[in-house]
Amino acid sequence: MKENCCAEPEKKSKTFKISPTALIIGALTILTLVGGFVLATNSGPAKLGGGDGQAYTDHTSFEWGEININGGNATHEFAIENRGTGELELANILTSCACTSAQITIEGVVSPYFGMHSTSSWVGKVAPGKTATVSVIFDPLFHGPTATGPIERLISIKTNDPKNENMEFKLTGNVIKK
Repeated sequence: MKENCCAEPEKKSKTFKISPTALIIGALTILTLVGGFVLATNSGPAKLGGGDGQAYTDHTSFEWGEININGGNATHEFAIENRGTGELELANILTSCACTSAQITIEGVVSPYFGMHSTSSWVGKVAPGKTATVSVIFDPLFHGPTATGPIERLISIKTNDPKNENMEFKLTGNVIKK
């Protein structure tokens, strides 16, 4: 008998069998990806709460003057006092250049070092009437032995003080060869 010219050809169904090992590996891969995504969204810049902290500093700029390129690191400290009635939170500390790092000390507890590309969930809490110290370190040789001339470096710190949410400190100098 002649087949119908208009009839659709028979479709063969294919069954795929997945081995239990492949299923477990696939499930673990998905769990790892989801877990990594959750960790990535929970890390990053610190979140600051509201509060009645009040940030005060007696100076926001410092002039090093001449900095000998072969004379070691140049340093300076800024003080941030909490003149409010609640905790003052300090976080998301960044520097304007990789040659500069900053570290915060609060009642003897020292933070990690912060730099230009650092993202940290660290939050420092300064009690009312207490002071945090911001230590700034500039490495004049970071850019090489010929990197002389005027410099300007900035340190930024986020706070939970609604009147001073972003504190910025400026340091200047002139790198020379002696």
